[in-house]
Amino acid sequence: MFTETSNAYNLLRDPSAQTEIDALEQQAFHRKDPKTYEWNTSQRLKKQKEYNALGKLAGLKGSTIYYPFGGFDPQSPFSLLPEARDVFSQGFENFGGRQDLKTFVLAGFQENHWPDFDNYRDLHEMQHDMRGGLWPVALNRIQEILGGKIEGVYHFLLNEDGKIKFLDSPENKDKAKYKNGVIVFRDPKTNELKRYWYLPQKVSQKDIGFDAFLKRLKFKILMIKAMPSMILEEKGRERAIEIALDPAIRNGARVISDQRIASTGGGTKEDLPQ
Repeated sequence: MFTETSNAYNLLRDPSAQTEIDALEQQAFHRKDPKTYEWNTSQRLKKQKEYNALGKLAGLKGSTIYYPFGGFDPQSPFSLLPEARDVFSQGFENFGGRQDLKTFVLAGFQENHWPDFDNYRDLHEMQHDMRGGLWPVALNRIQEILGGKIEGVYHFLLNEDGKIKFLDSPENKDKAKYKNGVIVFRDPKTNELKRYWYLPQKVSQKDIGFDAFLKRLKFKILMIKAMPSMILEEKGRERAIEIALDPAIRNGARVISDQRIASTGGGTKEDLPQ
């Protein structure tokens, strides 16, 4: 149902884009001293094992995970269920375009942009520094945390009937076309191709194409992680349910969720329904 077509334009056709992605991959080995790099790697592997154990405990099975309010976080769902082939993540920022990769490469070599498994400082720093699309953050996490080999980056539109239409030519000045994207990577353990899909949607807005897409999407796992409680306050509650819970009910999906963070961003609220 959701596959790249032969005429879909792969951003990696641009030699300079491939060079920048390769530079990010190589930079991981030089950004910190060997001991620190080794320690970070061991900590990430430990987290991945913890997530995988949690997925097994929850009895998760399936090839597709829907991750509303997940933002640019590919490592959590793919660690929770390494067998998954597709993760569909929804967030608030746009996927972004070619220029964002160049900006990220220039800014990403700084010490404070080192990606950790459960630390999203790199994302917040990028939001502040880049002020553009954040897809390079997801790409960097796929490389450095999941160990994936990037095979393709594609942009797509959603038709009013919810069908995906891949863009078939290099970028132009119409930034509105580059809201949605998918990163295709090869799993280092199984050599299988996996896809990380990203679709922006603000809870305060409705979108005909996005809503139709959700009705077409088939999945067996709904993942909710670190979802701000403000999303379920009166103003956004109905829309949040439409985005997350209604599709899960239609698909008979298993839901896995952590405690939501408070509206203020500090601590958790034990009395919030899960």
